[in-house]
Amino acid sequence: MANYKDESDTESENSFVEQIVDPGENKGIVAMDKWDAFTATPPAIDTGSEAAMVWVRRFEKLMLICAYILTFAIVLTGVVVGKGVSMFMIAQVSPVDLRVLPYCNEGGQIIDKTKEYEIQKDRALYADSIETEQVAWIWCIFFAYAVPEVFAFLRCFRVLLFKKWDRPFFLDFLFVAFMEVLHVIGLSILVFLALPQLDSTHALALTNCLAVIPGVMLLLSREPSRPKIVENIEGQEEPSKKLNQSGQMPWIKMGFDVLAILAQLSGALTWPILQWTKNSDTAEMKYAWAVPLGIILASAGWWECFVTENSKIPFIQNLYDIRMRMIDGTRYFTYIWISVIKVIIFFIAMWLIVIFNGVLIEPLNIFNKFTESFNQHGFNVTEVEDQILGGSKVTEDAFETRYEATLMTDRLVPLHLLLIQVGCTYGAYIFSKFACKVQIQEFSFAIPVSMAVPACMTLVLVGCGFRAADECAFHGVVPDYLFFECPAIGDYLSYLWNEHMWLWAFWFVSQLWITLHIWNPRSTRLASTEEIFGSPMYCSLFIDQSLTLNRRHDGNNEFTYEDMLADEQEEAIFMDDYEHFSGFMNEANKKSDVKSKDKVTKIYGCATMWHETKDEMIEMLKSVFRIDKDYAQRKVNQELHQTVDKDFYEWETHIFFDDAFEVDVEYENGHRNVVNSFVKLLVRVMDEAGSYVHGKSIKVKPPKKYPTPHGGRLVWVLPGKTKIVCHLKDKDLIRHKKRWSQCMYMYYLLGFKLMELPISTIRKEVISQNTYILALDGDIDFQPNAITRLVDLMKKNKKLGAACGRIHPTGSGFMQWYQRFEYAIGHWLQKSTEHVLGCVLCSPGCFSLFRAEALMDDNVMKMYTTKSEKARDFVQFDQGEDRWLCTLLLQKGWRVEYSAASDAFTACPEGFDEFYNQRRRWMPSTIANIFDVLADYKSVTKVNDDISIFYIAYQMMMMVGTVLGPGTIFLMIVGAFTAAFSISNWTSFLVNLIPLLAFMFVCFVLDSKIQLFMAQIMSAVYALVMMAVLVGIMLQIREDGFLAPTTLSIVLVGGSFILAAIVHPQEFWCLPYGLIYYITIPSMYLLLVIYSIFNMNVVSWGTREMPKKKSKAELEEEKKKEEEMKKETAKKKKDGSLLGFLMNQTDKSEKGSVEFSFANLFKCMCFTHEEADDPKKQLVKIAASLEEVNARLGKIEHGGPGQGGLHPSGFRRRSSTGRRMTRGSFGTPMQMPVTENQSVGSIPESEQVMERLDDYSDSDSDSGTDEDQMSEDETNKHWLLDRELGPGKQDALTGAEINFWKKLIERYLEPLRKNEAKEAKQAKELLDLRNQMVFSFFMLNAVFVVVVFLLQQQKDLLFIRWPLGAKANVTYIGPKTNPVVEVDYEYLELEPIGVVFVVFFALVLILQVIGMMFHRWGTMSQIISTTKLQSRSVTINDEVDNKGLKLVKYVSERPEKEEKKTNKFKGNANMGRRGTVHNLLMKQQEKAQTGHLDLQADIKRRLSAVEFNDPVMRRLSVSKEAASVFERRKSFATEQALIRRQSMVERRNSKLRMSMDPGIVNGGMVNDDDYSDGTYGSNPSVHFETIPYEDDEDKGTIL
Repeated sequence: MANYKDESDTESENSFVEQIVDPGENKGIVAMDKWDAFTATPPAIDTGSEAAMVWVRRFEKLMLICAYILTFAIVLTGVVVGKGVSMFMIAQVSPVDLRVLPYCNEGGQIIDKTKEYEIQKDRALYADSIETEQVAWIWCIFFAYAVPEVFAFLRCFRVLLFKKWDRPFFLDFLFVAFMEVLHVIGLSILVFLALPQLDSTHALALTNCLAVIPGVMLLLSREPSRPKIVENIEGQEEPSKKLNQSGQMPWIKMGFDVLAILAQLSGALTWPILQWTKNSDTAEMKYAWAVPLGIILASAGWWECFVTENSKIPFIQNLYDIRMRMIDGTRYFTYIWISVIKVIIFFIAMWLIVIFNGVLIEPLNIFNKFTESFNQHGFNVTEVEDQILGGSKVTEDAFETRYEATLMTDRLVPLHLLLIQVGCTYGAYIFSKFACKVQIQEFSFAIPVSMAVPACMTLVLVGCGFRAADECAFHGVVPDYLFFECPAIGDYLSYLWNEHMWLWAFWFVSQLWITLHIWNPRSTRLASTEEIFGSPMYCSLFIDQSLTLNRRHDGNNEFTYEDMLADEQEEAIFMDDYEHFSGFMNEANKKSDVKSKDKVTKIYGCATMWHETKDEMIEMLKSVFRIDKDYAQRKVNQELHQTVDKDFYEWETHIFFDDAFEVDVEYENGHRNVVNSFVKLLVRVMDEAGSYVHGKSIKVKPPKKYPTPHGGRLVWVLPGKTKIVCHLKDKDLIRHKKRWSQCMYMYYLLGFKLMELPISTIRKEVISQNTYILALDGDIDFQPNAITRLVDLMKKNKKLGAACGRIHPTGSGFMQWYQRFEYAIGHWLQKSTEHVLGCVLCSPGCFSLFRAEALMDDNVMKMYTTKSEKARDFVQFDQGEDRWLCTLLLQKGWRVEYSAASDAFTACPEGFDEFYNQRRRWMPSTIANIFDVLADYKSVTKVNDDISIFYIAYQMMMMVGTVLGPGTIFLMIVGAFTAAFSISNWTSFLVNLIPLLAFMFVCFVLDSKIQLFMAQIMSAVYALVMMAVLVGIMLQIREDGFLAPTTLSIVLVGGSFILAAIVHPQEFWCLPYGLIYYITIPSMYLLLVIYSIFNMNVVSWGTREMPKKKSKAELEEEKKKEEEMKKETAKKKKDGSLLGFLMNQTDKSEKGSVEFSFANLFKCMCFTHEEADDPKKQLVKIAASLEEVNARLGKIEHGGPGQGGLHPSGFRRRSSTGRRMTRGSFGTPMQMPVTENQSVGSIPESEQVMERLDDYSDSDSDSGTDEDQMSEDETNKHWLLDRELGPGKQDALTGAEINFWKKLIERYLEPLRKNEAKEAKQAKELLDLRNQMVFSFFMLNAVFVVVVFLLQQQKDLLFIRWPLGAKANVTYIGPKTNPVVEVDYEYLELEPIGVVFVVFFALVLILQVIGMMFHRWGTMSQIISTTKLQSRSVTINDEVDNKGLKLVKYVSERPEKEEKKTNKFKGNANMGRRGTVHNLLMKQQEKAQTGHLDLQADIKRRLSAVEFNDPVMRRLSVSKEAASVFERRKSFATEQALIRRQSMVERRNSKLRMSMDPGIVNGGMVNDDDYSDGTYGSNPSVHFETIPYEDDEDKGTIL
């Protein structure tokens, strides 16, 4: 999985044309007996991740549909209502001297309802009342603007308080502040001076002209994008057929930019000029100049999102630099001051403008009338009646009679509208951000915000029409004395023409053009707010313009498929130069520019194995095969359809097998290692796991076998061209256990395979940012989308060092039921809260993704190799290695997150003892690592942006609860005993204390088996007791009432669990297992804690323990001791003493006719005689001898290095792969080319060349080995010949890799040799640490229990009254006819410490519930963002890009389904209802034809047969144009594959001519088939040494 082409890619390219014809399977017919055709097929039951995914996918799609609709509705409602209310408030602060509004008298404030009335807002007559009314609206507009700025201030303050930040340059700060001040002044002019002069529809139309400055910035930032030139095979430069044509379009786009800017300016200039020259009433604008000034200044606030790095203008480049510096960390420091400045400037401008335009009579009235304006105040209503005389209408001045009345306004109406405006705009902002995060932006963001102005104008015009026809049209909805400023509408067509409203269409289209980027988002999934929007918050007065113009314009820098092709060809040329002139190259000569492939996600799946069962291995391998299948589908999609899949990843599986070797007990000539039964089991189940995933019987190519300095290596190439590399660890050669396996793969993958790449440091940096290690257990079960969702988190946050998924325990039995609920609430409440409040403290090693850059940081990888020396090191480092690794990441400032959308299933302990031993390891390690973080909290909070003092306080609270948990549970049980069994507190105390002390004594002095047995008995007793306790709790609730602390605590805990299950619907059925959790509370939170603390000195693993087989060193030590004992015994026998005589006598094998003994202390035999050999024992010995003889004969028949098999010609026979091992210990195997005319037995003419090649090999390997070392190497490599490992080829590592492993082992991973003195000292230190911790835990809990218990006993004197649920005692005093009633209230009395702990746990639980809800929102966003619906795309290219992968997946999975249906139909038709015999024979035939599946070739062949009329095209709704594009791209991919194939062959021939003897080259050996397996020749004996940067051991190598 290096950054260069590996063998799988080479094979894919070389054989692309053949793959179209070849079905992709190397089938060979194997003869099978029909009498053995019967099968035993296991039931097809989906378990684990497969069972979970059956209905989860449907639920996710339903959730996505709901998100589309709901988000669209909320955003549309928010922007329309928010914009409408803003225009409504602006209409109320009009400076016009006279405004008339028809008044509705439905309210009955005026008695005479037969006449019509109107509200005349005449400043000459009613200046005071109008001013009072307008003061409230002025303040509402100010508050509407200020609320988002307050939010921005609080957000900046939070970031500055808890995260890293930088101070900006002064000029940067000055420029940003200047632009924001211009923006604020422009807004003030618009809302208080320009727009209030206009009617509401004209005001709404003008808001589409606020993109003047963004349009100018967009025009100046454009640059023609030049197409990449791809070099063809002849060396001529010709553009790719799929070039981005944007390079030919810049001037057209710039022309549209100019037109859009002119259209925007027409609203600012042309329209006010027309108003000045017009004679209508609406043309009487006192301040027409305010329109262009306000529009231009207000648009200055959205400059940032439209400057890009493409501009060649120095000024724009400087603006881009300022913008980038803002993004890099100075934004929040800048805006914490600018938000305050903006509010102050807005208030000052507002105050000056309302004084200037005459809205305020006195300047200080804005303060003096503040309270009055929001309360009820009067307004004037006037009746107008025309008198009719003689049938003719006379003038109003002579005969009009007026009725005037002062009515009262409704109270707090402006405040209510302000709350509506703030709520709607904030909701629109939040859900707009949500739509951009989850990539539903086009439908749920772009459409509603673009529709805001047309929708508002339509509603206002319709509303004004209804209000003009009936002044009571909105009675009860809108106050009768308030409404929009309506235009004088005759008919709509005349209004559009006479009022020049037709110009609005140009303004609207120009804004759409300038904000065209919102229709084609390029940001990543779950992008941060900073990546989505420019400024920290929004402008609520013009919410739709703020959201569109504040949306970032550029998104991520993406690369195209053409970039990848060009980079690959350039890389190939560079690598040729490097291979020929590597000796003369240095760092300065290497390519330093970052390639597109460097940004591709690379994932190493690293699983650790030890003693996994068959089912567990199959589950893990099934997950790997699913990844392999997904990789193949994505790879084919990119190659054939020439698209860049954002979710594409390169994958390689590495399995690190601990203690993989054991001593061959059958071998008598010394010691010889063989692989153990677990390795052989892994090899056997490989095909079974692959067959399950592919839905048919398949065979995986047998693994290639390598001897290594640490033991061995098996390499499988899976059907999808990913690899499984199994590293077999010999504990005699390398340090074993899980942490050291993790050190192995970190140094191997990140040190050797990354740091040793012959590329520039910059490229290595980029690769490390996009390379991840997925830590796995050997029993894990997951789906591919679980990984992509973790990668999404990594892409979202570059400071994210690790991410873990939701772990589901699998298994059966009561312990698994308990763990299902325990894991559920642990993830629901604890991990989600840690994620929200700070960082997750532990990313479990069974399924976690780690960023390579984070692991390579200082004090992480290097510190992780620390050998445990102190007692605490054994607890913190080795007992919980995954938690310690996360602690190291946190201390270096990296973030650790939890994704509930990424599900993984792992086997959990099913037995009581195994579970207790597992938690015995976890609990002390957890406490030690958390204490490490808390003790170093000052430096951690300083370095880590995500860990604050508040989070540290939360963890301290959790630690206090953990430490005092046993005492709390003990007191709970004591109280429950008292309530359930009606006994005294002291009796209950003693009844519970005695068995607990007995258990502590057993844990302190007796063996762990006895401890576990007693714990199991006590757990069963406590489970029965807890049911009685439940009854007691119910009785206590009945006695104390439903508002008592006990009742509220149960309701709070139970309610939080039920709420958590409801918001996790896919895990709801974990809730019933809460009953098991409840009855085991004393066992898990009391006995388990005691067992863990009292056994802290035990550092064994405790799970998956097997009978330990002795290593080679141990056997040698045992043999040595045995020989010494024999010598000592022989010496004593020669002694003439009585002891010697007795020993001589006992050496004889005698048997007594009468025997008796006493407890085996001594034995008395009477009538002794010599014992005859047992026939059964003799038969066993004979059978064992025959098996050994057969084994040796089989090995001699297969031959191989070191076996002594001779070739008929008299020469030593090579291995089955035709290779000969070099003289070095792990040297590179060399191969000799053999022509077809040469027979196997003849001596090749080039034998002398072989000697020269041996000399080359010796230069790269250790020289000077003697015969003894050679013999030892042959013995150590004996496992390579094991037939149970398959007939795979044998190979050897490169000299560079061998050297790496030797140095790594020497420096960090040398086996820990047995040192009895040192081990005794460490055992003593561990025992001392155990005693200290036992004493500390015991004393803390004892003090806590004693204090609380005694306070309970004395709560009559020292107590706190519980204010809720008091009981009332009613007493009647006096005669019955007139009694005196006395009421006494009896309150519950609680001890103070008990109250403190109730409040403490309630606070923690409330925090966890809040954290869970926030995390669920993030999880829902992540699920929606990764779920796709089938829909038509805007362009053909988008349709091809979006549906290409769906087409590949469907086509690759369709044949199996249809084949099954066809077979079933044939069986039913021809063989009756069941067709048993037919099905058996069909299955046997299918099994006989099973070969090695080439998945990529198979998919390509099937895709080549897909035509437009294929049902899959109709099912995916592929258009005819898209189908033709698919065909063209497939044809082009075929041509390019042929070109690359020819080029590769020529380069190989050229390199071979330069590197080898011409005589060999002219032997007719140079053809493509000779390189099919990375060697030279069909039966090669020459193997080329792998360059260190190559990642694929299977690839052909260079000498």
